[in-house]
Amino acid sequence: YNNCWNNSSSNYSGSLPSGAGNLTDINANGIVSDIYYNISEYPLYVDQTNGDFNLQEGSPNIDAGDPSYSDSDGSVADIGYAYFYQSIPSINFSPESVNLNRVLIGADTTVTLQVYNPGDSTLTWSVSPDSAWVTVSPVSGSVASGDTTALTVTLSTSALLADTYTPALVFTSNDPDSPTFNYIITIRIVNSWRVTFSASAGGLTDDNNILGFDEDATDGLDSDWDEPEPPPAPVNYLQVGFLHPAWSSDITFYAVDIRNYRALYDLDVEVWACSLSTDLTSNTVTLALATSSNFPDGYSLWVIDGSDTTDVTSSGTYSLSITSGSASFDVMVKGIIPDAPVIAITQPTA
Repeated sequence: YNNCWNNSSSNYSGSLPSGAGNLTDINANGIVSDIYYNISEYPLYVDQTNGDFNLQEGSPNIDAGDPSYSDSDGSVADIGYAYFYQSIPSINFSPESVNLNRVLIGADTTVTLQVYNPGDSTLTWSVSPDSAWVTVSPVSGSVASGDTTALTVTLSTSALLADTYTPALVFTSNDPDSPTFNYIITIRIVNSWRVTFSASAGGLTDDNNILGFDEDATDGLDSDWDEPEPPPAPVNYLQVGFLHPAWSSDITFYAVDIRNYRALYDLDVEVWACSLSTDLTSNTVTLALATSSNFPDGYSLWVIDGSDTTDVTSSGTYSLSITSGSASFDVMVKGIIPDAPVIAITQPTA
């Protein structure tokens, strides 16, 4: 890794290893060299006559030294005492990583990623996601020294099953330290669905009631999921909610009741016990039920009123009778009832 050029007697002399000085090879910069990567080229010093042996831009000595060493600018070592400082870009990201711990099944997600360049020359970059359900905009660009550009990453996760995924954004750039970089996004998709329902009568409506399943909930009282029903007004009130006397001796009435997720099949059902109270003179109340967009296909929604069990999946409404200002009912969710298997019997032939 030397540059021996224009010496008065000979560039190479003395006891030398075989091949030294025979310019029969090419170094990493495409310059003719011997097998030991010694070159013989005009070094382009700044002012050799006056003793300034700093390298000018374009010198063959630049990045022609031992590649196991680096100069202070992070580039491959130059040949000679004084190295040539190279302006280099640097690709960096904010945030340094993306970890989406909860994305509801059936929902798409968008995140913003910042690419910034703390280097001292312009960064050029391009990106290619390794998953078909991930898109990035823009897909290429340049970032001036000290500047930042924003990327929009769209994760089309609505068709994915509940699981943990780690798509990579594969960046290529002119950053010599990171010409290729895989930016990993971790996304956890959870099974979760909701049913909201309201009760209306006499011009009053209680519409803050939610039931459902979620992977991160339990069947007991969860402070992150289950919410007590607020106290009713002193007069002209209508209140409906879920009964849970076993959860607390102080609070037995809840507006939100989310339970641990499980897939419902065949005769497996989930039932929420509900209670309604009012000081209105109305004899009936209208229940209105609506499912979330990720409510499983094939599931059905029922209201159990005494001995009557009514499928309200399509209608979304039910007229409930009130007796002495109160009523009790259940909301039931039925799972998928699989088709009966088809059994074909073939008579064996003799």
